[in-house]
Order: sequence, then structure tokens, then C-alpha cells
Amino acid sequence: MNIESKSHSVPLSTFNIEIHQGQLMAPEDALDIVSEERMRQHVIDEQPWFLFGESPQGMRQKIAEDVPTVIHIWVRGDKVARYLVIAHQTDGLQHRFVLPLYEPKVKSFVASSLLQPCWFSLGDSGDTESVVLPLQLPRTLCIELMTKLQNLSDEERKVALIALRPDIRRFAEIGAFPSLTEGVDLEQVSVSYVPPMEALALELGDLLGATMVKH
Repeated sequence: MNIESKSHSVPLSTFNIEIHQGQLMAPEDALDIVSEERMRQHVIDEQPWFLFGESPQGMRQKIAEDVPTVIHIWVRGDKVARYLVIAHQTDGLQHRFVLPLYEPKVKSFVASSLLQPCWFSLGDSGDTESVVLPLQLPRTLCIELMTKLQNLSDEERKVALIALRPDIRRFAEIGAFPSLTEGVDLEQVSVSYVPPMEALALELGDLLGATMVKH
């Protein structure tokens, strides 16, 4: 499937664990990265959100061969920073999307999921070929997720950003989440996290403002 990979590698890899930066894309932006005409029509008709991530080639190969894939969703974190974690598992290979529930785009995604599907695109940064897994979140789950969304104060935002890197590392540990398949141990975990762009931009603005005041 010709969908351009939109995730970016970052130097956070450890043995049997891969951590990458992913991307959440709204339906109105998705047509820019879909090249197949038939797929473009599906995007127009279904208006899906896209979650782009990176997973090992072996996992993508299994998905392409229709090896069963199990999906599970958790909310993790604390009162300062909560995350939506969406895991896909094929045999002993598990990929986890991590989305901060205080990021405005993530809030829009959760709200829109009441009516619109999500397409999970797994690829790698050096390849334009990805596998796509569609999912319509259950309405009851969407309503529950709406209650988990956060509006952070300036001070909470700073705390959340400090915790971001260790939180992602923690979510990437093989034992942080269970195997989704009974009797199958996890062999490898990959994580794609969606960065909290608004919080990062606000923090950068605060830093630049403080620098200008000093000078």
C-alpha cells in the first residue's frame, strides 16, 4: 500500500525495544499522503484519522500475510499527564502507540472517533510501503475516553513535559503491558509516541520570552 511513512526515528532504542516519534493526522490532511486512487476514494468516503508509527519489518510482514493481529487500549499516567496507549500484537511482536491526552489534536481525535474510524499505518522511516490496520473505536470506549482528556495549567504543562521522556521509556518496557495473546510471550516491543506539540510550542515561547526579557 503506497502511503508515505510519517514517523521519525529518535535515539531511544534498546535491546528488543524500539522507540520512534509517530504522527497523528486529521482526515483533511490525509489525502496529501495517499497515492493510490482507490485508497484516496476510501479516505474521502470514510474520513479516517491516521496514526503513523514504525514497527519491525517482521511484524509488518506478518500483518501483510494476514497473521491474526490483536488490539487493546489502555489509559495510563497520573493526574498531571495521562496517555492513551493503543497496542497491536502479532504473535510475540507488539507495537504501542502512545498519545498524550492533554494534546489538542489528540482530544479532537478522541472526540471524532465517536463517528469516524482510525487507520493505523505501520512502516519505517526508510520505506514508503506501510501496512494499514483500520479500527472503529466502540462508542462506549470513546465516551469513557472523553472523561480522561486533560486541560493542563502552565505549571502542570511544565511537569508533564519533564515527565514525557521517562514516561515513554516506561511504556516501552516489555513488561509494562501484558501480552495480548494467551500463551504467547512478548519477544519484541516497538513504540511510536505522538509528541505534545502545543505544550512544546508554549514551553518554547516561554523560554524565548524569558530570554528576550533578560536582554
